[in-house]
Amino acid sequence: MGFLYRREGEHDVKVPARYEPILSLIGEGEENATTVSDISKLTGFSNEMIRHVVSVCVTQYGIGIATSPRGYYFIQTTEEQIASYRNLRSRARKLLIRAKAIRNLPAQGQQEIEFDETIA
Repeated sequence: MGFLYRREGEHDVKVPARYEPILSLIGEGEENATTVSDISKLTGFSNEMIRHVVSVCVTQYGIGIATSPRGYYFIQTTEEQIASYRNLRSRARKLLIRAKAIRNLPAQGQQEIEFDETIA
């Protein structure tokens, strides 16, 4: 049995019923965003599971869920869609830079790192 996700003016999307506890806590519009931490506390699901469900809902079911520093929210405006796109693109660029740095580390293992205790 699935959970029917419905938004006014859009087609109905049937997602697995196990996603319903997560989707039901995501607010409409950025001002009603819900953090992963809050969703986790209310559902008992891990942060990783919540992120996975949101990713699947966006990529496989075409549900417009955005992320911001305030948390997850259902996209309501073109401005929210653009802001979410830019946020994700910026994060992706930073991850690719970090991945390239990791790839280029010496193959002999982790280096010894000395920390200067005088730096606050």
